[in-house]
Amino acid sequence: MRRILRIAAIAVLLFSTSSSGPSAHVSAGLTPKPAPTLQSQLEPILKAAEEGDSKQLDSLIDGLRIPDGAGWFTSTFGQEVGGKLAATYSDSWNDYKISVESMFRDSGADKHTHVFLKKFSTSSIARRDASIQSILSDAKGPLVLYTARAGKYRHSDALPGVYVFVQEQFRVVNWGTFYDLPNFKPMRIQVDRRIMPAPTGRTDSRAPSDSQLPQFQGTVWVHVIIDRDGIVAQAESASGPPQFVGDALRSARQWRFEPEILKGVPVEVDTTIPITFFEAPLRLK
Repeated sequence: MRRILRIAAIAVLLFSTSSSGPSAHVSAGLTPKPAPTLQSQLEPILKAAEEGDSKQLDSLIDGLRIPDGAGWFTSTFGQEVGGKLAATYSDSWNDYKISVESMFRDSGADKHTHVFLKKFSTSSIARRDASIQSILSDAKGPLVLYTARAGKYRHSDALPGVYVFVQEQFRVVNWGTFYDLPNFKPMRIQVDRRIMPAPTGRTDSRAPSDSQLPQFQGTVWVHVIIDRDGIVAQAESASGPPQFVGDALRSARQWRFEPEILKGVPVEVDTTIPITFFEAPLRLK
Protein backbone atom coordinates (compact mmCIF):
# COMPACT_ATOMS: atom_id res chain seq x y z
CA MET A 1 0.00 0.00 0.00
CA ARG A 2 2.85 2.42 0.88
CA ARG A 3 4.54 1.67 -2.46
CA ILE A 4 1.34 2.53 -4.33
CA LEU A 5 1.00 5.85 -2.50
CA ARG A 6 4.64 6.72 -3.21
CA ILE A 7 4.21 5.99 -6.94
CA ALA A 8 1.03 8.11 -7.01
CA ALA A 9 2.80 11.05 -5.35
CA ILE A 10 5.64 10.89 -7.89
CA ALA A 11 3.14 10.80 -10.75
CA VAL A 12 1.32 13.87 -9.40
CA LEU A 13 4.63 15.75 -9.07
CA LEU A 14 5.70 14.88 -12.62
CA PHE A 15 2.32 15.87 -14.00
CA SER A 16 2.29 19.23 -12.23
CA THR A 17 5.84 20.02 -13.39
CA SER A 18 5.27 19.10 -17.02
CA SER A 19 1.89 20.84 -17.30
CA SER A 20 2.90 24.14 -15.67
CA GLY A 21 6.27 24.84 -17.38
CA PRO A 22 8.50 27.86 -16.77
CA SER A 23 5.85 30.38 -17.82
CA ALA A 24 3.50 29.15 -15.13
CA HIS A 25 6.18 29.67 -12.49
CA VAL A 26 6.79 33.20 -13.71
CA SER A 27 3.09 34.09 -13.75
CA ALA A 28 2.71 32.66 -10.25
CA GLY A 29 5.47 34.95 -9.04
CA LEU A 30 7.85 32.08 -8.23
CA THR A 31 10.74 33.61 -10.20
CA PRO A 32 12.21 36.34 -7.98
CA LYS A 33 12.47 39.82 -9.45
CA PRO A 34 16.05 41.10 -9.40
CA ALA A 35 16.53 43.62 -6.61
CA PRO A 36 17.27 47.11 -7.95
CA THR A 37 20.64 48.61 -7.21
CA LEU A 38 21.46 52.26 -6.82
CA GLN A 39 23.86 52.02 -9.77
CA SER A 40 21.06 50.59 -11.93
CA GLN A 41 18.99 53.69 -11.22
CA LEU A 42 21.62 56.41 -11.40
CA GLU A 43 23.66 55.26 -14.41
CA PRO A 44 20.67 55.47 -16.83
CA ILE A 45 20.11 59.04 -15.59
CA LEU A 46 23.72 59.90 -16.40
CA LYS A 47 23.36 58.20 -19.78
CA ALA A 48 20.21 60.17 -20.60
CA ALA A 49 22.04 63.35 -19.61
CA GLU A 50 25.01 62.43 -21.82
CA GLU A 51 22.71 61.77 -24.79
CA GLY A 52 20.68 64.94 -24.23
CA ASP A 53 17.44 62.99 -23.80
CA SER A 54 15.56 65.61 -21.75
CA LYS A 55 12.27 63.70 -21.61
CA GLN A 56 13.91 60.51 -20.30
CA LEU A 57 16.09 62.51 -17.91
CA ASP A 58 13.08 64.29 -16.45
CA SER A 59 11.17 61.03 -15.99
CA LEU A 60 14.07 59.22 -14.30
CA ILE A 61 14.75 62.10 -11.92
CA ASP A 62 11.04 62.19 -10.99
CA GLY A 63 11.51 58.56 -9.94
CA LEU A 64 14.07 59.64 -7.35
CA ARG A 65 11.46 61.55 -5.36
CA ILE A 66 10.02 59.99 -2.21
CA PRO A 67 6.28 59.75 -2.97
CA ASP A 68 3.95 61.94 -0.91
CA GLY A 69 2.27 59.87 1.74
CA ALA A 70 4.96 57.21 1.75
CA GLY A 71 5.43 57.70 5.48
CA TRP A 72 9.17 57.12 5.27
CA PHE A 73 10.13 60.21 7.26
CA THR A 74 7.72 59.53 10.12
CA SER A 75 8.54 55.83 10.31
CA THR A 76 12.27 56.60 10.32
CA PHE A 77 12.44 59.65 12.60
CA GLY A 78 9.17 59.62 14.53
CA GLN A 79 5.85 61.33 14.04
CA GLU A 80 6.72 64.88 15.13
CA VAL A 81 10.19 65.28 13.62
CA GLY A 82 9.36 63.10 10.62
CA GLY A 83 6.32 65.24 9.85
CA LYS A 84 8.48 68.37 9.71
CA LEU A 85 11.00 66.65 7.45
CA ALA A 86 8.27 65.40 5.11
CA ALA A 87 6.82 68.91 4.78
CA THR A 88 10.24 70.46 4.13
CA TYR A 89 11.05 67.79 1.56
CA SER A 90 7.77 68.27 -0.29
CA ASP A 91 8.05 72.07 -0.29
CA SER A 92 11.65 72.05 -1.54
CA TRP A 93 11.40 69.34 -4.19
CA ASN A 94 10.60 71.47 -7.25
CA ASP A 95 13.57 73.77 -6.67
CA TYR A 96 15.80 70.87 -5.69
CA LYS A 97 14.89 68.93 -8.82
CA ILE A 98 16.36 71.74 -10.94
CA SER A 99 19.67 71.39 -9.09
CA VAL A 100 19.59 67.59 -9.34
CA GLU A 101 19.04 67.76 -13.09
CA SER A 102 21.85 70.32 -13.45
CA MET A 103 24.32 68.12 -11.54
CA PHE A 104 23.48 65.06 -13.63
CA ARG A 105 23.74 67.08 -16.85
CA ASP A 106 27.19 68.34 -15.84
CA SER A 107 28.43 64.81 -15.15
CA GLY A 108 26.81 63.44 -18.31
CA ALA A 109 28.41 66.16 -20.42
CA ASP A 110 31.81 65.02 -19.11
CA LYS A 111 30.86 61.40 -19.95
CA HIS A 112 31.07 60.50 -16.26
CA THR A 113 28.47 57.74 -16.52
CA HIS A 114 29.75 55.23 -13.94
CA VAL A 115 28.52 55.45 -10.35
CA PHE A 116 30.64 54.89 -7.24
CA LEU A 117 28.92 54.50 -3.87
CA LYS A 118 29.56 54.86 -0.16
CA LYS A 119 27.26 52.97 2.18
CA PHE A 120 26.49 53.95 5.78
CA SER A 121 24.27 52.28 8.38
CA THR A 122 23.32 52.51 12.04
CA SER A 123 25.39 49.37 12.64
CA SER A 124 28.57 50.96 11.30
CA ILE A 125 30.49 54.12 12.12
CA ALA A 126 30.42 56.94 9.58
CA ARG A 127 33.98 58.02 10.21
CA ARG A 128 34.80 61.68 9.58
CA ASP A 129 31.34 62.46 8.22
CA ALA A 130 29.45 64.53 10.78
CA SER A 131 26.36 64.98 8.59
CA ILE A 132 25.85 61.25 8.07
CA GLN A 133 26.53 60.55 11.73
CA SER A 134 23.86 63.06 12.71
CA ILE A 135 21.22 61.52 10.44
CA LEU A 136 21.95 57.99 11.67
CA SER A 137 21.90 59.05 15.32
CA ASP A 138 18.44 60.63 14.93
CA ALA A 139 16.92 57.52 13.31
CA LYS A 140 14.51 55.55 15.49
CA GLY A 141 15.64 52.22 14.05
CA PRO A 142 18.02 50.60 11.56
CA LEU A 143 18.80 52.89 8.66
CA VAL A 144 20.98 52.56 5.56
CA LEU A 145 22.19 55.62 3.65
CA TYR A 146 24.20 56.01 0.46
CA THR A 147 26.14 58.84 -1.13
CA ALA A 148 27.19 58.67 -4.77
CA ARG A 149 29.80 60.06 -7.11
CA ALA A 150 30.17 59.77 -10.89
CA GLY A 151 33.19 59.32 -13.11
CA LYS A 152 34.65 57.49 -16.08
CA TYR A 153 37.03 55.06 -14.39
CA ARG A 154 37.12 56.42 -10.84
CA HIS A 155 34.88 58.71 -8.82
CA SER A 156 35.07 62.34 -9.79
CA ASP A 157 31.81 64.35 -9.60
CA ALA A 158 29.60 64.42 -6.51
CA LEU A 159 26.04 63.35 -7.26
CA PRO A 160 23.29 65.13 -5.32
CA GLY A 161 21.90 64.33 -1.91
CA VAL A 162 21.72 61.19 0.17
CA TYR A 163 19.96 58.06 -1.07
CA VAL A 164 17.53 55.76 0.75
CA PHE A 165 15.45 52.76 -0.32
CA VAL A 166 11.72 53.53 -0.25
CA GLN A 167 8.86 51.63 -1.90
CA GLU A 168 10.98 49.21 -3.93
CA GLN A 169 13.47 51.70 -5.32
CA PHE A 170 16.09 54.23 -4.30
CA ARG A 171 15.16 57.85 -3.65
CA VAL A 172 17.16 61.02 -3.08
CA VAL A 173 16.83 63.41 -0.12
CA ASN A 174 18.35 66.88 -0.23
CA TRP A 175 20.67 67.80 2.62
CA GLY A 176 18.53 70.82 3.49
CA THR A 177 15.65 68.56 4.54
CA PHE A 178 17.78 67.09 7.33
CA TYR A 179 18.35 70.53 8.87
CA ASP A 180 15.11 69.92 10.82
CA LEU A 181 16.67 66.99 12.67
CA PRO A 182 17.35 67.88 16.32
CA ASN A 183 20.91 66.55 16.31
CA PHE A 184 21.94 67.48 12.79
CA LYS A 185 25.46 68.91 12.98
CA PRO A 186 26.98 69.22 9.52
CA MET A 187 30.68 69.74 9.05
CA ARG A 188 30.93 73.38 8.07
CA ILE A 189 33.83 75.68 7.25
CA GLN A 190 34.01 79.45 6.92
CA VAL A 191 35.44 80.71 3.66
CA ASP A 192 36.53 84.22 2.75
CA ARG A 193 34.53 85.42 -0.27
CA ARG A 194 37.80 86.40 -2.00
CA ILE A 195 38.79 82.73 -2.34
CA MET A 196 35.33 81.38 -3.13
CA PRO A 197 35.03 79.70 -6.54
CA ALA A 198 32.81 81.45 -9.07
CA PRO A 199 29.22 80.18 -8.98
CA THR A 200 28.05 77.99 -11.85
CA GLY A 201 24.72 79.88 -11.96
CA ARG A 202 24.19 83.52 -12.90
CA THR A 203 22.42 86.20 -10.91
CA ASP A 204 19.34 87.97 -12.15
CA SER A 205 20.76 91.45 -11.64
CA ARG A 206 18.67 94.23 -13.08
CA ALA A 207 19.78 95.42 -16.49
CA PRO A 208 19.72 99.16 -17.21
CA SER A 209 16.78 100.30 -19.32
CA ASP A 210 18.97 102.62 -21.39
CA SER A 211 22.75 102.37 -21.57
CA GLN A 212 23.04 106.11 -22.33
CA LEU A 213 21.37 107.11 -19.06
CA PRO A 214 23.23 107.55 -15.76
CA GLN A 215 23.10 104.42 -13.60
CA PHE A 216 22.62 103.83 -9.90
CA GLN A 217 24.61 101.00 -8.37
CA GLY A 218 23.77 99.00 -5.29
CA THR A 219 25.57 96.08 -3.66
CA VAL A 220 23.84 93.71 -1.26
CA TRP A 221 25.99 91.46 0.93
CA VAL A 222 24.27 88.10 1.37
CA HIS A 223 25.22 85.64 4.09
CA VAL A 224 24.83 82.11 2.69
CA ILE A 225 25.19 78.52 3.79
CA ILE A 226 26.23 76.37 0.83
CA ASP A 227 25.40 72.71 1.37
CA ARG A 228 27.38 69.62 0.40
CA ASP A 229 25.90 69.65 -3.10
CA GLY A 230 27.05 73.24 -3.70
CA ILE A 231 23.45 74.46 -3.38
CA VAL A 232 22.62 77.60 -1.42
CA ALA A 233 20.60 76.13 1.44
CA GLN A 234 20.19 79.33 3.46
CA ALA A 235 20.47 82.99 2.47
CA GLU A 236 19.93 86.17 4.45
CA SER A 237 20.76 89.81 3.87
CA ALA A 238 23.77 91.14 5.77
CA SER A 239 23.76 94.71 4.42
CA GLY A 240 22.92 96.79 1.37
CA PRO A 241 20.25 99.03 -0.19
CA PRO A 242 16.79 97.82 0.91
CA GLN A 243 15.34 98.13 -2.62
CA PHE A 244 17.76 95.46 -3.87
CA VAL A 245 17.54 92.99 -0.97
CA GLY A 246 14.64 90.89 -2.30
CA ASP A 247 16.22 90.47 -5.74
CA ALA A 248 19.60 89.68 -4.18
CA LEU A 249 18.19 86.87 -2.03
CA ARG A 250 16.30 85.38 -4.99
CA SER A 251 19.46 85.52 -7.10
CA ALA A 252 21.63 83.94 -4.38
CA ARG A 253 19.26 80.99 -4.01
CA GLN A 254 19.63 80.24 -7.73
CA TRP A 255 23.41 79.94 -7.57
CA ARG A 256 25.25 76.65 -7.43
CA PHE A 257 28.89 76.18 -6.50
CA GLU A 258 31.39 73.39 -6.87
CA PRO A 259 31.08 71.21 -3.73
CA GLU A 260 33.80 71.88 -1.17
CA ILE A 261 35.88 68.83 -0.20
CA LEU A 262 37.93 68.70 3.00
CA LYS A 263 40.17 65.64 3.52
CA GLY A 264 38.03 63.62 1.14
CA VAL A 265 34.70 64.54 2.78
CA PRO A 266 32.18 67.06 1.35
CA VAL A 267 31.56 69.94 3.75
CA GLU A 268 29.24 72.92 3.96
CA VAL A 269 30.49 76.45 3.44
CA ASP A 270 29.57 79.52 5.50
CA THR A 271 30.42 82.73 3.66
CA THR A 272 29.18 86.17 2.64
CA ILE A 273 28.95 87.12 -1.02
CA PRO A 274 28.33 90.49 -2.72
CA ILE A 275 25.63 90.87 -5.37
CA THR A 276 25.73 94.11 -7.32
CA PHE A 277 22.80 95.63 -9.19
CA PHE A 278 22.63 98.42 -11.72
CA GLU A 279 19.50 100.45 -12.26
CA ALA A 280 18.84 103.27 -14.71
CA PRO A 281 16.18 105.88 -13.96
CA LEU A 282 13.14 106.09 -16.21
CA ARG A 283 13.40 108.74 -18.95
CA LEU A 284 10.76 111.42 -18.61
CA LYS A 285 9.12 112.46 -21.88
